Amino acid sequence: MSFNTPSGVQVATEHNWIGSNAAYNMIMPVIDPKEAKVWGTQDITGLIDLMGGKNFIKGISYRHMEEDRIHEVIVADGAGVAVGATATYTVDSTDYLANYPNAAVEPYIATGTQVNLLPVRLNEVLLFPNGAQGIVTAVVPSAATFDVVSTNGIALPTITNVDTIINLGVTVGEGADMPSSFNYREGVYYNMAEIMEDSHETTGTALGDKTWVEYEWKGQTQNKWWFKGQSATFKRFRNFRELKFVAGEKVSALSTGAAAYDATLVRTEGLIPFASSYNATQTFNLASGLTLDDYQTIIVDNIDKNLGTSEYSNVTSIRNRQAMESFIRTEMKNGGVQYGAFSGGQKQAVDFGFDSFQTLGYTTHLFTYQPFNNPTLLGASGHKYSNLSVLVPMNREIYALGETKEKTEVPSMRINYVDNGFSREWEEFLTGGTNGIYTTRVDKIQINFRSQGGAEFFGANRFCALQGV
Repeated sequence: MSFNTPSGVQVATEHNWIGSNAAYNMIMPVIDPKEAKVWGTQDITGLIDLMGGKNFIKGISYRHMEEDRIHEVIVADGAGVAVGATATYTVDSTDYLANYPNAAVEPYIATGTQVNLLPVRLNEVLLFPNGAQGIVTAVVPSAATFDVVSTNGIALPTITNVDTIINLGVTVGEGADMPSSFNYREGVYYNMAEIMEDSHETTGTALGDKTWVEYEWKGQTQNKWWFKGQSATFKRFRNFRELKFVAGEKVSALSTGAAAYDATLVRTEGLIPFASSYNATQTFNLASGLTLDDYQTIIVDNIDKNLGTSEYSNVTSIRNRQAMESFIRTEMKNGGVQYGAFSGGQKQAVDFGFDSFQTLGYTTHLFTYQPFNNPTLLGASGHKYSNLSVLVPMNREIYALGETKEKTEVPSMRINYVDNGFSREWEEFLTGGTNGIYTTRVDKIQINFRSQGGAEFFGANRFCALQGV
């Protein structure tokens, strides 16, 4: 080993001397062993857990039955006639033409035949948009037509398939026979459990490297990047799983890839596509803002008329929440809104932004969903989610009208995980050929995560999406 000369000089020991008298800086850097979480926890998991629950199923697809409306309007075309004349209307075939049965039903061997399922029967009284009321005098299922004569002195109108006719039920004269039977539809909800995976790999050499910073993994803290890699992958995978439960869509087409891969790729439909499937996404102008009238219109046209529940969670982007808080502050003086809050009371809700409010008998709780504003997640530039809100029903009961006051419990959402002897909710395992794990001959260790599950939602008529544009 050789040293620069002179080997010693008359000079006080100072910072520059220590820092420059060797090929490498002799001064140990001051490094805080704790990693700064400048982006917070970066954990978005919790929306479905907060508002729903989980269920275990013994298969990768699942269904449930949903009761349809027992009343139905009639959509038809036909020319109007004067009072006393008979009008013939043709039912819109796109609404009521069906195959029944659509396949042979055991033990029968009959194949499907196309029939017209008319929503109108002989002697039913119909109410037309112009106020005319008429009684059905003839029904021809093969032609999808029915005849009507006015009963209240108002001429029967000309209608098209954009008009609706209200059915008021059967009325008959003395000695009449009973009306023909009428059947009701049953809605079927269908979704699938999706296979999701992620992993993190480290070589045996890198496992032996010590870092200045301490990293935590499952209650242990060590100076190992392996700890950082596996903990970050764990958290990211859980986030990915939630994003699929929120924004995922079913597979409809694949243009590339091996045939076997195409045939087995399954994706689950998430909250946002489901919430937009029955009530079309409502829009409002972000520049001009959202008014109380706008919000009440949404309740009237999308929630109340479709028998929504009385309490909703508005899972919203921060931009949409800003628009809602603005209209509340502007119009609160009119007394049309009652305030409530999860905590802090009415004064805090009014002064500092509110957690909940009530109008038209419906309570809305605001839940700001940060991924809608996260530029690395759903808030990425150019995507719709930064201005999105989803109205999720919070009540678990629907009270049916009638003498029995029957109460039916219906949840809003849940996550189904495959479990047929072993749970696929969460699989976590190590593979590799080092550090005590010897499943392969490769000098690496890999942590693997897998989950197979899918979202399930109940009553699309009760959900609604709101989009700022």
